[in-house]
Amino acid sequence: MKKSTLFLTGMAALLLSFGLILAGCGDAATGDLTTPSDNGGNDLPLPPKDVTDKEEAKGYFEEVFAELTTDEEKAFFFGVVLEMMTENMDEEEKEALMDFLSNVDPDNLSLDDVPDDVWELVVDKWSDIKGQIEDLVNQENEDRSEPPVEDGGNELPVPGGDGGNELPDPKGANALSGKTYIDWERKIEFSTTAEGAASGTYEVFSVKRDNSNGQAMVDNNDKYVYVKTETGNYTWNDDVKTVTTAPEAIASRERDEYGALQSKADVRAAAQAEMQALVDQFEGEADFNAWLLKETGFPSVAAYLNYLVAEYFKNVTRNYALSADEKALFLDEDLPANKGTNELAGQTYDGPTWNPGKYVFTATDCTYTSTNNSYSQKYSYAYDSTDSTDKRVYLKIPTDDREAYYTQGSEHNNTNTGNFASADEYNAAQVNGRYGGIMEYMYDSTEKELGWW
Repeated sequence: MKKSTLFLTGMAALLLSFGLILAGCGDAATGDLTTPSDNGGNDLPLPPKDVTDKEEAKGYFEEVFAELTTDEEKAFFFGVVLEMMTENMDEEEKEALMDFLSNVDPDNLSLDDVPDDVWELVVDKWSDIKGQIEDLVNQENEDRSEPPVEDGGNELPVPGGDGGNELPDPKGANALSGKTYIDWERKIEFSTTAEGAASGTYEVFSVKRDNSNGQAMVDNNDKYVYVKTETGNYTWNDDVKTVTTAPEAIASRERDEYGALQSKADVRAAAQAEMQALVDQFEGEADFNAWLLKETGFPSVAAYLNYLVAEYFKNVTRNYALSADEKALFLDEDLPANKGTNELAGQTYDGPTWNPGKYVFTATDCTYTSTNNSYSQKYSYAYDSTDSTDKRVYLKIPTDDREAYYTQGSEHNNTNTGNFASADEYNAAQVNGRYGGIMEYMYDSTEKELGWW
C-alpha cells in the first residue's frame, strides 16, 4: 500500500542511518526510531502560531499523537520535529537534545518523559520550525486522503559482486610480524609470518563500553575489557614502510554496543533485507529508485548496496614505524588529497566551541593556539572546498618528533600502567593517541569558523 509522507520520512531516516550504525559512526538524530507499519486516523492538527510554555507545546503533540496509529509513528513525528530544530542550535543545545534522543524508546515514547530542557528548546525554536511542521502535516494529510494503492510486491534484484579485497604483494621483511598496535580505543594484533609468506592475518579489539553511559569497561584489576570487532588479512611494504589491511569480518555497532562479527555476505544480506522492507512500501521499483536517487544520490538498489559493502570492507593503507627500543608499533594515515581551492592559506579561523582558540593557516601548515595561550600545536592540513555547503579541513600532527615524544614519555614512566596491561602499552597508547589520528572539521570561509553544523 502507498505509505504516508510521515512513513516515508521515517524510512529515509532509517535508510540513511543504517550505514552509520553498522559502520560504528554514531546515531543519526532519528536513526534509533523504528518505522511505523501504516498510516491511519483523522487529519493531523496544524501547529499553533505560537507556543509560550511547555504545556502548550506538549498539548499540541498530544493532539497529533491522538491521530497516529502506532507508537513508532508517534516517535517518528516527534523525532522529525526535533531534527528540524537542530538547524538553529548551538553545540550546548544539540548536546542536550542528543542526550534525550540517544535514550528514546520508540515502542514506549511518553511525552511525560521528555525532560524540561528539551521542552524549553521546543518552545524557544517554535517560530523557526512552525512552517516546516505545517508543511509536514499538510503533506501527511494530503497523502491520507488518497486511496491506498495495492502493489504486487517489488522483489529486489540481487546485486553483483563486491569487487574483492585484493592485497598488494608484500615487499621486504615483515616488521609487523607478531606486533601489536595500541591506542586509547583499540588494539590491532598482527600475526607472526614465516619468511616468504604472501600475507598475514590481523585482529582488531576495541575497548568495550557500557551501552547505557558510554563508559569504558574494566575488569577486576582495573584493566580495559576488549571485544573483537574486525578480522582480516594484511601485507607490508618494507621499502616505503606501509601496511595494508583487508577486512574479512566486521562487527556491527549500535550506540556503544558491538554485535557479532559479520562477513561480507552477512552484511549484504542484512542490508538487502532492510532495502527490501523499504521497496515494498512503494508502488514499484522504479518509484523506489527515484526516491532513492533523491535521498542518497544512488540510482538503484544494487548501486547503493555495492557502495555500502565496499565502504565497510575497503582496504586501508597506513604508514608504520617501530620505536627505537622496538617496544611500540606506530601507525598513521596520510592526509586525503586536496580538492578544490585552498581558501584557508593566509587566514585565521576560530576553533569550535568545544576547543576554543585560533587556527592560523599558511599554504602548507596550520598552528593552533588555545584561547588562554596555554597550549599551541602545529598541524599539517588538507582541504575539500568542492561542496559550498559542506567544506572540510583535515588536520594531522606531523610525526617528525614522535620518537622524541615517545622516549620522553617512556623515560618518565616505567611503572604507571593506567588501564592497560603494562607500562609499555600505556606509553604506546599515549603516543598513538597523539599522532595516529586525523581531525576533521567543517569550515565556514565567510565567518572564518571551524566546527560542525
